[in-house]
Amino acid sequence: MIRNFFKKTNILKFRNLIGLKPTFFNINNKEKGVSYSDGFFWRLDDKIETKFRYTNLIKLFYKQQSYVELLFFDHKHKFINKIKIKPDEYSNEFLITRNIVGSNNFGVFYIFHKASENLESIIRNSCYVGYSYKKNLFSFVHGNTPASKSYISSNKDSFKSGVMGSSFEKKKYIIQNSYKNSKIEVVLQNSSDSNQKISVNKKTFYLESGNSKIIDFINEDIIIITSNCYLLRPIVFEYKNNYLNVHHG
Repeated sequence: MIRNFFKKTNILKFRNLIGLKPTFFNINNKEKGVSYSDGFFWRLDDKIETKFRYTNLIKLFYKQQSYVELLFFDHKHKFINKIKIKPDEYSNEFLITRNIVGSNNFGVFYIFHKASENLESIIRNSCYVGYSYKKNLFSFVHGNTPASKSYISSNKDSFKSGVMGSSFEKKKYIIQNSYKNSKIEVVLQNSSDSNQKISVNKKTFYLESGNSKIIDFINEDIIIITSNCYLLRPIVFEYKNNYLNVHHG
């Protein structure tokens, strides 16, 4: 009973804030029937296309009729669109277009698995997002970190973002790569439930909860990200002439 108490979401948030056996994410593993989603970046700016590949996990593992729900937001985390897809196959591909997101800009989207019957399980689908620059080959990268949740049951229409944990103490995230002689873009999403003051090398800015930002760098050796978030892992867009190399930081 006491152990379960310390795993409640509000208690997890408090533990993360004060650094008491932090879990990094405000995720209650005792809560079942929940679908978690990473925060996936979509981009249609600067001649970039975005393609999404995902697996129908409920059909694959539970053999139940199901569908997926995609929620799209702009870079200010303003809701844009909701799309429901009932996939015929286990693995599927989805091209994100301006008709879906309404602009040639960037933002985030989430995927949730839905079924008419509730499941006593927790589902997280990291999936893959591909990016093409100037109609060249797509560079794919899998999901980054958990960012939001929704109930699996189609009878429960609930969405909550901001599941990343944050602390009173500053945390550093160092990208394990060198970018000398390279042009890169560091893409960040604040997946915590509070506004964050973030420093990337000498560039400091405030990022509201749910918001995303693209930071440009040229010829940087090491990228150091400082914030109160436990795992503010970026997506890096590295330009090689007319090609993109997209990867986690």
